[in-house]
Parts: sequence; C-alpha cells; structure tokens
Amino acid sequence: MTISDLAAILAATVFAAMVGFLVPVLIRVRKSVAEAGRLLARMNADLPLVIADVRAMCGRVTELLDRVQTEADHVSGMLHVVGTVGESVQRVHTFARRLNGRVVRSVAGVLSAVKAATQVLAGRWHQRRERKRFRCVTGGEEDRRAALTRA
Repeated sequence: MTISDLAAILAATVFAAMVGFLVPVLIRVRKSVAEAGRLLARMNADLPLVIADVRAMCGRVTELLDRVQTEADHVSGMLHVVGTVGESVQRVHTFARRLNGRVVRSVAGVLSAVKAATQVLAGRWHQRRERKRFRCVTGGEEDRRAALTRA
C-alpha cells in the first residue's frame, strides 16, 4: 500500500464521518424548513383576516375620533358660553358692590339725619313738657312773660 492509497482511505473515512455527522443535521434542517413552510402557509391564510380586522378597527377608531372632535367642538362652545356668563356675573357683581356701597352710604346718611331729627324733636318735646310742668307749678306766669318777651 502506498501513501496515496492510505491518503485515499483516510480521505474516504473522513468523508464518511463527515457525511454521517451532516446527514442528521441536514434532516433536522429539512424538518425545520418544512415547519417554517407550514407556518408561512398558515400565516398567509390568516393574514387577510387579520388585515380585514385591522382595517375595520381603523375605521371604528376614525369614527370615534370624528365623534370626539365633534363633542370637543361642542364642549369648546359651551366653555366659551360659560366664560361669557362668568364675565357677565363679574360685571353684575361689580355693579352690585358699587350700588351696595352707595346704598349703604345713603342709608347711613338718612339714618344720621333721622337720628339728628329725633334728638331735636325729643329735646323740644322735653322742653315743652318742662314748660307745662313749670306752668303747673307757677300758675302760668312764666309763659306770659315768655310770650311778652317774644313779641
């Protein structure tokens, strides 16, 4: 046997070992590729249904967003009206405060005048009462003197 024969036997043995190792790997790869093919086929079958569901959902979301926009416009209008009402209430409040201040000052002035008038009238009433009492005691002579001094 020559070296070339030994090299050929060694190469054949290495080749047989390599084929023995690669055959199970290739079988597993073939099974994996077949499973991937089945998975892709199932996904291709399910994909149109998923796409239809996504399109329907997008349509519903679009309708919902349109309704939200419409309601937001209504709320915006209502808030504008509420703001206008608030401004009107503020004006009425300011007017009422000013009017209230004027009324309070006017009422205070009237009450002061009534108090002063009452005091004056009470003083006169007391003076008349004292005169009457004095007349009763003096017999009315003091009144005659007062009448003469006035005239």
